[in-house]
Amino acid sequence: MLSLDEGIEKISNEMKKRRLIVFVGSGISIPAPSNLPDWDGFISEFIKLCKAIGKLLPPEVEETFNNLLLDGESRKAKDPLKVASVLRDYLKDLDKNRTVNVNLQQRFERWFSELFASRNPNHYHELIASTNFPYILTSNYDTLIEKAFENSELYSDLSLQSYSFVEADSIAAALFSKDFAIIHVHGVFSSVSLENIVFTSEDYTKMLRRRYPGFTMCMQNLFSNYSTLFIGYGGSDPHLEDLLEEQAFNMNYNSNKRLPQNFLVSLAGKTDRVIESYKKREVPKL
Repeated sequence: MLSLDEGIEKISNEMKKRRLIVFVGSGISIPAPSNLPDWDGFISEFIKLCKAIGKLLPPEVEETFNNLLLDGESRKAKDPLKVASVLRDYLKDLDKNRTVNVNLQQRFERWFSELFASRNPNHYHELIASTNFPYILTSNYDTLIEKAFENSELYSDLSLQSYSFVEADSIAAALFSKDFAIIHVHGVFSSVSLENIVFTSEDYTKMLRRRYPGFTMCMQNLFSNYSTLFIGYGGSDPHLEDLLEEQAFNMNYNSNKRLPQNFLVSLAGKTDRVIESYKKREVPKL
């Protein structure tokens, strides 16, 4: 493992050569004035929504759903993403079968939008927007990085160069032209629904990798041509381990060849399985 000074030196060298991209996690959007929850907090808010919906269900399904919620509460700390995934699938079935006289899809979308809308970027978003990264990737549903660019006098137009996984052609065009882009790998809050929200790695594989192979190709292109700085990630963020494992599988980091490197910045006490998994890789890290 690199020391902090060694890591900063390597990152600086990669930035000078325009070979470093940044991958932004939920931790960046937690501090004020953004005040967004981390993934664990988000799951808790989702369970609250499910409880409110449960009160509207007819008696023949209310008991089953409430028992599911009780089990979810007990398992939330151990496996929050799977709990959320099971509850989401149950809501999808209820909506599909018109079990309740409420448009659950619409109710979910309104809740999701209310959670993320009207937030303001914090100092971290401003720093990211003021740093000359070729590309910014994020698993966050918020658009606070875009807002930080909008607030910038010099780079406000860059806020428009923002794409999600459904816009593989635009992302590919940006990569080909070497134009800057902000890439939301899970989408943005304004377009998320019960059908496409990503909770688990299985969701990511089923919803994104299989439905949008062009997006997967773009991601592979980025990771094979740029070193990546992961920031704002902790143990609760989904898919970080999967991304790192996929990169380690696709590239032989034990060879002597010069390959793109990964750097992970995380607060002590927020790393758990992510860092332990990362330490096993023969990849420089911060």
